[in-house]
Amino acid sequence: MKQWILRILICFFDSIWFYALKRGWVYVEGYPYNMEDFPYSTVVLLAFIAIDSIKLLFVLKWTTDLFEKPRYRREF
Repeated sequence: MKQWILRILICFFDSIWFYALKRGWVYVEGYPYNMEDFPYSTVVLLAFIAIDSIKLLFVLKWTTDLFEKPRYRREF
């Protein structure tokens, strides 16, 4: 359960970071996008953030499953 809470928090903060970049609250030198020319409205941006969060959630799920130790059942 703790792993899922951590995954959701990571997705949430990743989305907030992108939103802050778009709004100009933070500035990162060399960031590949010119956020002032970002052509989408706020509704489309929020939809993009939701899709990005879901995508990141699946990536985190896949990578943690990839590196987990396999569980074997004991047969008596």
